[in-house]
Parts: sequence; structure tokens; C-alpha cells
Amino acid sequence: MSFSETAWNAQVKNAVLVGPTGVGKTHLASAICYKAIQKGIPAVGRNRTFLIWLDMPFLIS
Repeated sequence: MSFSETAWNAQVKNAVLVGPTGVGKTHLASAICYKAIQKGIPAVGRNRTFLIWLDMPFLIS
């Protein structure tokens, strides 16, 4: 069974992929989002910079 066939991705959940540079976190996140969207599940990928920016609303002008 692959990850895309598990019940996890049929639910609305958040995932955080952690690892060193160059191991394929972005590629894996894109593939997971792509499969979810194909199944009609809304999905979005965000990077660390975006998440930090969301936490600092005072920077928005």
C-alpha cells in the first residue's frame, strides 16, 4: 500500500515535511497535492517562508 492509498489523505489534515536540503520534500509535497486534487480534495503547498510571513501580520503594509 502506498501513502496515496491510505485514509489519511481522504481527510482534511495538515502535514509538515521536515528534512535536510535536497531530499525531495517539495517534490513529495507537490505529488501529494497533485493526487489529492485529482481526487477532488482541495490541497495547497506552502513553504517555511510563507508560514513565517503569516505569523508576522505587522510586516504587511
